[in-house]
Amino acid sequence: MLLKVGLSLPVLVRFLIIQKYQGDALYLSTRPVSMINASCKDELESKLKNIDISVPSRGEGRTTDDCERSAICHFLSTLNQVRKIEFPLEVEKRERPDFYILSGGKEFGIEHTEAIPPDYAKAMAIAEREKPDAMIDISLFKFGEQKPLDEIRRIIHASELMGDGWAGNSAEVELADAIKNVILGKTEKLKKDGFDKYERNVLLIYENMPRPRINYEILINKCKKSLFSYWENQIIFNDIYVESGDFLILFNHQESISFNVVNLW
Repeated sequence: MLLKVGLSLPVLVRFLIIQKYQGDALYLSTRPVSMINASCKDELESKLKNIDISVPSRGEGRTTDDCERSAICHFLSTLNQVRKIEFPLEVEKRERPDFYILSGGKEFGIEHTEAIPPDYAKAMAIAEREKPDAMIDISLFKFGEQKPLDEIRRIIHASELMGDGWAGNSAEVELADAIKNVILGKTEKLKKDGFDKYERNVLLIYENMPRPRINYEILINKCKKSLFSYWENQIIFNDIYVESGDFLILFNHQESISFNVVNLW
């Protein structure tokens, strides 16, 4: 499989094989690529600081690589700060899963995904082009729902809010349900042949849901309850991390704990 990328190569990529050159794009092999090697906490922090983790807007050429690079760097910087990483450390960019990590002799596969209603992502991209100052009613976009394009445009160009909003802990319930649905969807992909399994299989979710401010204590408790039976299955993600706002939240069969996201940039 070939991956088309722009001419600006990510700082973190040390080595890439140019398969083909055509027009203004390089076609690069998706073979494993060494991203980071570090022998200690300070070295990892230093190398992370030198990585460009900027993510363009949806209308300015944002790519999956941009999102994955930002997510894995926040993930590593946060766990490094709380001393949850064993050294030596090697990180490789792969596919299925997206990253391979060798940490203290243990192998981890990291799959990254974004929790966002596709129609909301589409609305944001359209609004950038057609109405940058749009007051989008985010309560109208629910995970798992689909809207026709003309309805999305009506929402973008509306002069007033039309949705019901949220009451009580409905925002936390809705977000916990969305997170669970993302986990179950990715777990089905994990089960398939061709998806490499490791000693620890990790799912890293970037939560980008349209929502109001939430109570994270309530959210974590809701997620714990909804995932209770998940850990009984045979093929699962052993650790699930959710980057949400200023927090990186870990869920596994033993614990649920949140860390403050460490931003070195």
